[in-house]
Amino acid sequence: MPTIENVNSLPLHRKLAAAVGVVLFVGLFLPWVSVSLAGIDVSSNGWQGIGSAVGILTVGLVAWEVARLLSRAPDFGVDHDLVTAALAALTGFFGLIQFIRSLTQPSPAGPGFGAFVILFCSLALGYAAFLAFRQAGGARAITHSDDDAPEPPNAG
Repeated sequence: MPTIENVNSLPLHRKLAAAVGVVLFVGLFLPWVSVSLAGIDVSSNGWQGIGSAVGILTVGLVAWEVARLLSRAPDFGVDHDLVTAALAALTGFFGLIQFIRSLTQPSPAGPGFGAFVILFCSLALGYAAFLAFRQAGGARAITHSDDDAPEPPNAG
């Protein structure tokens, strides 16, 4: 069972990925696009459109980090930090797309509070992805994992 000392000893990129993932998941339920017409306020949350991909990736990222913390992460044949880097980068990338989407809504709609939460979280996840990629060994880790892959069977 993980203790506070175990969590405190985690590298920064793992703490960032897990914590920002939780904040981002909550932020998906906040108003992203708001419209006020004739005294009536209408808003939509972050689960519309590509936001559902952000939500699925966020759940995957947090679940991955929890599995790593509990020593239950499956072995994919690559460094676990590369998986963290990929999940964090994809989540941040799709989050930025969702933020830009909220900015481009036609007038009188405008971005809500949740849109700015995802902007902050996407930037933080980009930084976590960079740190995780660097911790894994950078580009050498990718080429090294290709060297460890089994040879495909010969046809014929």
